[in-house]
Amino acid sequence: MTPFLKNIKKTSNFISQHFTILLILTVLISYGQMLWMYPWQDDNALFFKLAHIAEPAGYFSPGVIGTDPITKYAAAPFYPIYLLFGHNTIAYFAFLWLLYLITTLVVYKTFSVILGKIGGRVAGFIFAAGYVSSDGLWRMANSATTSFGLIFATLTFLSYWQFYKKKNWLWYISALIFFYLAQEIAIVRTHYLFSIILLFEIFFLFFGRLPFSIIASLLRMLPFLYIFKNFSLTASASRSGQLQEFVLAFTKFDFSQYYGFFSSITNLIIPDWLTNYVINLQINLDDMFGTHLPMLRLILLFLPILAAILILKNHRWRKVLIPLFLIISTAWSFLSKDLIMPMFIDITLGQYFIAALGVELLFLGLIIFISLNNNRWLFLLLMFWILINLSVYSAYNPTFQYSTIERYLTHSFLPATGLWALLFISLSKKTNLNKSLKILIILLGVGNIANSIFYQQNILKSRSFPARNFYTDLKKITPVIKKGDILYFDVARDSQRYYNDAISTAMMPETTSFAWRYGIDRYDIKLTTDFNELLKIIKSNQVPLENIHTFWYDQHSLLDTREQIKDFLQENYNATQIIIESFQKSVYELEKGKEGSIWSQNDLDIHLKNPIDTSAPRELIINLIAEPLISNVNYPLMARFLNLNEIERKFWGNFELRNLSLEYKIFKENILQNSKYTASSYWQRNFVDNLHDGDVESLWQSERTGWGRDYTFIQMELPRVLNINKAVWVNGYSSNTPTDFSIEISVDGRKWQEVGRVKSLPMIDKREPQTVNFDPVDAKFIKMIFHETANGDSPVIAEFWVTSSKFLSLDLGLTEKFLQHPFIFVPNRLILEQNLNILQNKGKVQIAWKNNKSHSWQFIKQTEFEIYYDGRPHQYHVIIPAGGRDLTDLKITNISTPGTIYLKNIQVKYPTWKTLGIDIDKNNN
Repeated sequence: MTPFLKNIKKTSNFISQHFTILLILTVLISYGQMLWMYPWQDDNALFFKLAHIAEPAGYFSPGVIGTDPITKYAAAPFYPIYLLFGHNTIAYFAFLWLLYLITTLVVYKTFSVILGKIGGRVAGFIFAAGYVSSDGLWRMANSATTSFGLIFATLTFLSYWQFYKKKNWLWYISALIFFYLAQEIAIVRTHYLFSIILLFEIFFLFFGRLPFSIIASLLRMLPFLYIFKNFSLTASASRSGQLQEFVLAFTKFDFSQYYGFFSSITNLIIPDWLTNYVINLQINLDDMFGTHLPMLRLILLFLPILAAILILKNHRWRKVLIPLFLIISTAWSFLSKDLIMPMFIDITLGQYFIAALGVELLFLGLIIFISLNNNRWLFLLLMFWILINLSVYSAYNPTFQYSTIERYLTHSFLPATGLWALLFISLSKKTNLNKSLKILIILLGVGNIANSIFYQQNILKSRSFPARNFYTDLKKITPVIKKGDILYFDVARDSQRYYNDAISTAMMPETTSFAWRYGIDRYDIKLTTDFNELLKIIKSNQVPLENIHTFWYDQHSLLDTREQIKDFLQENYNATQIIIESFQKSVYELEKGKEGSIWSQNDLDIHLKNPIDTSAPRELIINLIAEPLISNVNYPLMARFLNLNEIERKFWGNFELRNLSLEYKIFKENILQNSKYTASSYWQRNFVDNLHDGDVESLWQSERTGWGRDYTFIQMELPRVLNINKAVWVNGYSSNTPTDFSIEISVDGRKWQEVGRVKSLPMIDKREPQTVNFDPVDAKFIKMIFHETANGDSPVIAEFWVTSSKFLSLDLGLTEKFLQHPFIFVPNRLILEQNLNILQNKGKVQIAWKNNKSHSWQFIKQTEFEIYYDGRPHQYHVIIPAGGRDLTDLKITNISTPGTIYLKNIQVKYPTWKTLGIDIDKNNN
């Protein structure tokens, strides 16, 4: 024997004799980086809870042991650590690492008893390798409960197995105790556990000495059923309807509801680091050859068939089963996209591959079940364990793919390790195929270890370390925060995620994350990232300047901006200076052809040598001369940036419709400005005022925690009674599209009449006007009432208004498009002049800017303004909102009217709250 082989044998013998040490080292390697982690997101609520143990905190109920069944013991394991170590985070994460190690040892010992020494080692190794469902293990708010749930679920399973094998009633009592502990301590993840007891009885004990075995099984299950009824069913009653709909979808052959379910099966059994590699290979091959190669489809077609041939090659029914599976797999490869792809969401080829592969894995599981000589019912039980657990979460969100690291997969990962171990020991024959499959199973564990290491490094670099640095810098700048203080953070766009990770808190005010670190209550201070909201808080609370703390934050640093904000609030600085003096111009370009002239207009770009500080609002005074395009045109005149169909061309060329559209514009602006808007609730900064600000990027959303139970609506009160015939709304997020809503009107606000009901609306991706038409009716109050949304979350709406019956003939979609771009099609010179006359020789432009708030151009609805195309100089005032520190570039863009624009100069004014008309109490001066 060569020295190399001798060393391998020695290593193998050492591992065999000291396998527990190997597991400890594996867990240390795969999850050891937890020790350097830092509280973020929901962990903030937990630390606040520990410091205020008697109080409720988000979803943590009062006391060390709470009252809410779902989160009853979530804080209890950490309280002794808090008393001993305070806020020393290493102690908490070391405790979580130790819990996972204990869970690993329990899994190892359990499957050693059930599957033998080798099976136990395989299961223990794969579980120790981690990565799968790892996102639930280094989040403090979930990790302890998750580990306890896994331990008690595993011991319940082991005890029932021992009872089945040894017929010793002490094991039955032990199973009942562990089942109770799982339901009592970790109900949030062990809701499925009674189904495992039920299936165990059916597969192993139900069909013994009939009919006595059936009676005995029913009697044995009664105590478990009682515990299940009083814990799981009570806690999950609100979701039982979703699970019922999920099951009914199968009976209706609506497999699109199982898209997320099938995808999650794939991500559990074949980790996403492996499937992502295959998908990226497909993309690279397509790029290399310049055409699409159906590699993924061929994998779906031939890999399961090949697996079936290899698995069933010695089976006595192989001549029937292999052709049957060939037919099923081939049919599935062609029909799967139509069967399981949700029609209302856009699916990439990779996402389709993962979902379709999930069904192939189920087929493959069935073949393995048929081929097994031993442990086949155990294999089936472990498969059902996985599927039942996944189905509960998929029923809640059918179109969501749970990734491999998702915490909801933890209790599916447990039986999955048993499946891998069972498959490993079933490959007993020393053939090259069996050896290769065993090596693949080992490599799966090794790959999970590597990816667990890399994923934790990413968590540390992108979340834990930035959150730690954020509060380290904050403590240096502001050592003390006291009651009554206001915190304002201006956050760079590319750093918003880092900021949210640092300060967001589970179902609690975001001030909670500051409260536990500074030893104050969460309601003692106010926090905002919106400058206008900061001004409202100062005004409404008459806050002294010494209580205001303002900062600029990006992922690299946290800077104090109090002095700049003080200048704005105290009227210390109100100077005007010329920042650019130039005779730059924006000139239309004409491309003449046989069918007319195509016009385009270049933006007017301005680079500033000396950046402007924009910690507070700045006023730009822009001096322009604009001349319209009149002569030298072959009509029709068309804009290059938009194409119109025949119907749209007729609309743009109709003088009456253009005049009516202008009247509609005036009407709409009037009711948006003068109507009173209210709503049943709002969520965070998605206020009701966003419904009528003319900006489709600002949104209203109802309060999310009460959605589905509370009466949810938006309402507008018109300035007077009007005869109306349309309710118009603009959708917010496609996933939150209202799919069932009604429109009600009232003259007095007391008696209401339903005038429209919309059901089964598809998801709306674009923010374009949606109309609900009804017979003309007098109304002063209009209400939009929401019943259901596409994803089950609360509705999100960008804009809401009504139209007068006077505009019955108008197509609102075309009208809104015309008002935004009145010159994209002009049939002749007369209509060009009429357009200019209708619009009073004015055309819209917009100011965009660049600063360190964002690397891309920024603009808002409020920086859009109209300029005069009359050949004379005019001065225009535009407010650049607060945000960022160094404004370096400006641009006049979104020019709606063809012509020539001359820029004479731009001045910048550093206004104060008073010059902007903001009413802040004089005591602040």
